[in-house]
Amino acid sequence: GGGHRRHTPPDSRRSRPGDGRRRGRRPAARGAAPGDGGGRRGRTRRGAPARGGRARRRAVAALAGRAADPSGADRDAERASRGIICIDEIDKATGGQGGSPSSTRDVGGEGVQQALLQMVESNEVMITPEGSRNRPQQEFIQIDTSNILFICCGSFDGLNDVIAKRMGESRMGFGADIETQDEEEDNLLQHARPEDLIEYGLIPEFVGRFPVIVSFDQLTEDELVEILWRPKNSLVKQYKKLFELENVQLRFEEEAMRSIVRKAIERKTGARGLRSILEEIMLDIMYELPSLKNARECVITPEVVEEGEEPMITYEKKSA
Repeated sequence: GGGHRRHTPPDSRRSRPGDGRRRGRRPAARGAAPGDGGGRRGRTRRGAPARGGRARRRAVAALAGRAADPSGADRDAERASRGIICIDEIDKATGGQGGSPSSTRDVGGEGVQQALLQMVESNEVMITPEGSRNRPQQEFIQIDTSNILFICCGSFDGLNDVIAKRMGESRMGFGADIETQDEEEDNLLQHARPEDLIEYGLIPEFVGRFPVIVSFDQLTEDELVEILWRPKNSLVKQYKKLFELENVQLRFEEEAMRSIVRKAIERKTGARGLRSILEEIMLDIMYELPSLKNARECVITPEVVEEGEEPMITYEKKSA
């Protein structure tokens, strides 16, 4: 007789039995283990970064890739346990350049080395097929690492000063020869010893697992010129292909390529710096090229590289 019924809206905040929800508490993410902070990746209970870091995850991913890749081991642990794993930028895991560890949180420092040490020195390692432990339901694969060659490499900027200090050589002051320091740097790195790496910041247990130390010389000018034009996908050939799309031939003079290489040596960027130097030279030319009518050839001279002059453009004369 005109009574009102109480209607409960479907989006009511009242908790219902069996739905696993509590008021004022966020539900855990799917697949999250109990106590992992709601399934947040790469974090511990108290919110600190998980020990091990990026280098260890890459090494685990490399092992997992060998174990799970159909073109490689195809989940065959025996085949995956024979191979080579290269860990690059290991010098960034020293906790501070030149053996001066950071006083703040250990981000990419000794914790990374300790985690990698467990993998290098252990005979058997339990890994996941996908290289991630965020899925507790997935199966584990046991890999024997005794027949796997681990190679760690890095630039080790400042290691030459550590070696010079041990050898008693002075690189500063009135007695130092500034012009020959670049040549002496390669010679100093050839005398690197395990104690120098420990002084640089690597832990003794980690250094002891790598008995062979090899140093590489700086690339010479002739070698950088070869890198600039000889490979199949070299930078010079890439730019030539771009110019061919505009029906223009691109030609680099020999001395122009050597000028590009000298700039890279002066900046100490090596082969990786060749692209940035070429971008600086070719950027304006690439923008102006479509507006050049009847252009047939573009020649890059040493003056273009060193003084910023305009390149030599050859035009095709068309008959009326």
